[in-house]
Amino acid sequence: MTDRIDDHIVSVAPGDGGGERVASATAATASAGAAAACAACCVLPLVFPAIALAGLGGVLLWLEEAQVFLTPVSVLILIGAWFLVWVQTWRRGRRPARLTLVLMGFASVMSAVALAWPWIEPPLIRLLQ
Repeated sequence: MTDRIDDHIVSVAPGDGGGERVASATAATASAGAAAACAACCVLPLVFPAIALAGLGGVLLWLEEAQVFLTPVSVLILIGAWFLVWVQTWRRGRRPARLTLVLMGFASVMSAVALAWPWIEPPLIRLLQ
């Protein structure tokens, strides 16, 4: 019986691979942690602007395609907003706030630019080239 216990102790002795497995697992975990820390610390700040610009380019491309549909909708919303300003002015008998008129004027100018954009864009692109 003692021989059997001794055989068992000898079979689990160092050099059998048990310690090497633990060391290799520890090294693999440490290197994966170091790679993750490097990615978060060094690589991510360098790569994030490129990813953000690519995403912004995709959004701008979609907005360019959607301009045909969104510009008339924005003009209708603007007309409705001017109507509401007029109705509230008439009901209250007072002038609207200056900020309301400034913002509505700005929205009107931007809508006019959006409507005229097909005629503004080609000379602007030629100027920038």
